[in-house]
Amino acid sequence: MVNKKLERGFSLNDERAFYTLSVFCGLALYTHDLENKLNRMMTIREIDTSVLNYYRMCSKDECDVIASLPPMHVSSFQLSRYDFDTWSCTQETQVRLFIGLFQDLFPDLCDRDLLIRFTITVKKNYRKVAYHNWEHAFCVANCMYSILKSNQVMSFSTNEMLALFVGCICHDLDHRGYTNSFMKLTGHPLSAIYSSSIMENHHYEQTLQLLMQEDLNVFAGLNSEDYVKVVALMKHAIIATDLALYFDNRTTLKELHDKNLFDSENREHKQRLRALIMTCCDLCAVTKPWNVQKIVVEHINEEFHNQGDKEKALGFEPLPLMDRDKAETQSAQSQVDFITSVCLPAYKLLSEIMPSTSPMYEGALSNLKNWETVVKFGPDAVDIPSSTAEKPEVTKPPRLRRTKNHSHKKSKNFGKDRFPTHKVSIESISDKRLSLNGGFENRHTKLDTRSRKIPGTETWTNPKKSGPGDSWLNYKKGQITGPMRKYLEPGIAYKEAGAKKTFRKLRHQGTQSTQSSRSALASKPVIRGEDNKTSSITNPAYKYTSIYTKYRQR
Repeated sequence: MVNKKLERGFSLNDERAFYTLSVFCGLALYTHDLENKLNRMMTIREIDTSVLNYYRMCSKDECDVIASLPPMHVSSFQLSRYDFDTWSCTQETQVRLFIGLFQDLFPDLCDRDLLIRFTITVKKNYRKVAYHNWEHAFCVANCMYSILKSNQVMSFSTNEMLALFVGCICHDLDHRGYTNSFMKLTGHPLSAIYSSSIMENHHYEQTLQLLMQEDLNVFAGLNSEDYVKVVALMKHAIIATDLALYFDNRTTLKELHDKNLFDSENREHKQRLRALIMTCCDLCAVTKPWNVQKIVVEHINEEFHNQGDKEKALGFEPLPLMDRDKAETQSAQSQVDFITSVCLPAYKLLSEIMPSTSPMYEGALSNLKNWETVVKFGPDAVDIPSSTAEKPEVTKPPRLRRTKNHSHKKSKNFGKDRFPTHKVSIESISDKRLSLNGGFENRHTKLDTRSRKIPGTETWTNPKKSGPGDSWLNYKKGQITGPMRKYLEPGIAYKEAGAKKTFRKLRHQGTQSTQSSRSALASKPVIRGEDNKTSSITNPAYKYTSIYTKYRQR
């Protein structure tokens, strides 16, 4: 075409062919340039990956510290109990315990040094977020260990157990502290890579990257066929922790169980059961004792509130659960709703299929009652057992009115040093007891405080009741009850008249009648007998009550 010598020149077809050739050459040059850039980016990525692996991998010194310590025998820690408090252990102890759990389940799978490197590296790859961190991962793995050890119904293969256990410790690897909906809402790069179960797929990919390292691959002892099976089972286990998939799985599994169609040998049925077990382990914090449950909920709320603050900063309206400004009104009720709608159905279904897991259902039910108590009475009512929880009554301590009748002499050392400001329980003076006649009795002697006649007179010791049977001092309960509580200041310890005067303020509950306070403070109280005539008796309790009152007046 270039050496064409015809007089007519180039035709239209020649022009089209030349245009096509030029486009081809342009694409070839562009592809070559793009390939060079891609190779350069891949080289940079390899360098960055090596740098990141250097910091994310455990160091030799960290491994040597754990290796130098003796192995921890899991049998001595009762780690198979569902109520074991994993949050009370330090991170170093948790690493050593996980190594012990792994070796107890799979004693011959890999050597201890490789397992130490894998465990420490997994711990380092968990970010320092409020809840989805290493402590949570270890708690989930410990719960899975309890289920596998107590299981006497289902027959799980070694590959299944390995996939479930390793999937638990890695199920939240590199969690950012944000939900999948937040990732989609903010257009996070991870949402562009994964269309569903964003964080769960990311956790699985991070786990694969660790297992691809030769010195971290705890599956290295498996043959190629088992290796592929375990990785596939582990991926399903990690993805199953997405609560968006839980509801459909629970509904289907419950229908199979209710109709007696569940078959443990059926591959699909067993797969759904493994998914349910992963969900129950992921939520196992609601089955722990109440003191642990409260701490975990605080961590969860803190992570939710951090996401809510981020959403506000980006101009979005957070959910009430994640709004820090509505935390007081939403926290307890949200726990009641979550346990009722999500947790209890899961644990109930699992306990029906695997009865050995019933303690998890009982623990969740107990915490539900506690949260309902908090919603009804407030956070302070949680300290009361849930079975007898009532709204606590707040009463002010009784206060004596001032009086001008002070017919006594001041004590030599009368002052603030005679009245300790701290509260003392009535058990602190257990060798002495307050008597009606102003003296002390042995603490083993039963004190008869009923209304009775004074010897040689017709006067009753109880001014409000002319007859026996109304006990007004109850030392076993540590409080003063009955009508006579209006006449004595609670908490005066004294000796007989003329002896050295000592006082100690005790902690009591009771009320004081203003109407009768004046007669109560008199040094010689007026007591009415059966004949409705007045008579006086000398009682040191009333006398030293006046001393105490004068000190208050000063």
